[in-house]
Amino acid sequence: VLKELERIIKDAFDDDALVITEETCAADIEGWDSLRQISIIAAVEDVFDIKLAISDTRNLKNIGSLVDLIVEKRK
Repeated sequence: VLKELERIIKDAFDDDALVITEETCAADIEGWDSLRQISIIAAVEDVFDIKLAISDTRNLKNIGSLVDLIVEKRK
């Protein structure tokens, strides 16, 4: 899941040099704003074939919490 998220985020920012870990948060990546967040969440929904509610994503702290959410939704 983390590898696929890394690809999604690199695509969203058009930056293959980004290093994404479970500890990475929005503040770590220059230009991560609410519009970018929406495009990342939309890509996550498409790639992982899941549906995320705004309430699901509102309290995400970092990429690790997004990984956990994806795993939970895929069950």
